[in-house]
Amino acid sequence: MENINEIKKRLHHIKGQLDGVEKMMGNKRNPNDILTQFKAIEGALQKAIYDVLDENLRKELAERIARMVDTCPGNCQDAPAIQQLKNDFPKLPFCALGRLK
Repeated sequence: MENINEIKKRLHHIKGQLDGVEKMMGNKRNPNDILTQFKAIEGALQKAIYDVLDENLRKELAERIARMVDTCPGNCQDAPAIQQLKNDFPKLPFCALGRLK
């Protein structure tokens, strides 16, 4: 994965947030403050999940395009469309679960 280091950093940050929540609970902090931290952790975890899904979707699509190029080396009916998709692939705006950014 291209952004594996970014995801690892996010997970490290989440670990720190969880440790902070544990300390907050031990210090009997305001439940609203604890809830706020849990919501922040949830958002960060969702972002990490989406990044992993996004990366996997990109990889799968790239592999499918490569297979299409292999089966249609430029002289089949779909060659122009395949070439267009191949050219546009790096510019496609992906995000998790197939939604556009």
